[in-house]
Amino acid sequence: MALTIELTPEQEDRLRREAARRGMDAERCAADTLATHLAEPPAGEPSLWDTLTPEEWGRATDTWIARQDPAIPPLSECAILCESRQDEQP
Repeated sequence: MALTIELTPEQEDRLRREAARRGMDAERCAADTLATHLAEPPAGEPSLWDTLTPEEWGRATDTWIARQDPAIPPLSECAILCESRQDEQP
C-alpha cells in the first residue's frame, strides 16, 4: 500500500536523522516504525505488563517521556477532570 502523509519540517528532520542513525532511507524507517507500533503480540505471549520488572518499567517510562514533543503542552487538570466525567455519563 502506498501512503502519503504530511509531516512538519521538524518531523521530517527527526525522521531523516533517525533513518540515518539506523542506516536506512526515510521511507523504510517510517514503514518500520509504523510496523512496530501496529504490531500485535503473538498469541499466547505474555504482555510487557506481566514480564517487566519495576526497574525496566521505569526505564521504559523514562524513554517514552524523552521521546515526547516538548512543544505539545500537557493537558490541564480541567481537561483531565472533564474527560473522566464524560466516561461516567451513560
